[in-house]
Amino acid sequence: MRRIMLLLIALLLCGCSYQNNDSKERDSITKYESYLATLVEQDRFTDSSYYYDIEAYLNPLNDGTIRYDIIIENPQVAMYDIEILAVESIAKRSDTIIYPCVGIFEEESYTMIPFQKNEEEGYVEAFLLSGISGVQSPVLNVLVTWTDYSKLNTYREFIKLFPTIPEVKDEVKDVVVE
Repeated sequence: MRRIMLLLIALLLCGCSYQNNDSKERDSITKYESYLATLVEQDRFTDSSYYYDIEAYLNPLNDGTIRYDIIIENPQVAMYDIEILAVESIAKRSDTIIYPCVGIFEEESYTMIPFQKNEEEGYVEAFLLSGISGVQSPVLNVLVTWTDYSKLNTYREFIKLFPTIPEVKDEVKDVVVE
């Protein structure tokens, strides 16, 4: 009888754990869909941030598509519980594409603090979000949210980026003639 009770308790605990994970996944999907809808409907964007540096680059791929890379670095303030979503400006609410994001589906949270880095604790130096586009010159809409040190104030920024192909500079080598 005791073994049966222990087995039932173990099954009950496993079931609760499974439901809890399933609930977290549903919450993450709901948050992602909400952020996507917000970005699609947003009509006011800035092109930079006072709180961090953000830039985007394009890299042509052999199959004719374009990879875009978004770099967020150099925080000017302490940023906790960072969440980022980047979508193409042609995105629709009903898109089944999963766009590049940070902090929405992960269990751990991310923090950027000026001049600090400790990846084990979730303190990162920068973020790199990458995606593939069939458009040759995609325009990217980025949503960045975070809380301050007190976790009382939440910040939300909408940034529109026009990525470019980085210039490759030829290095000139000195040749010594004897």
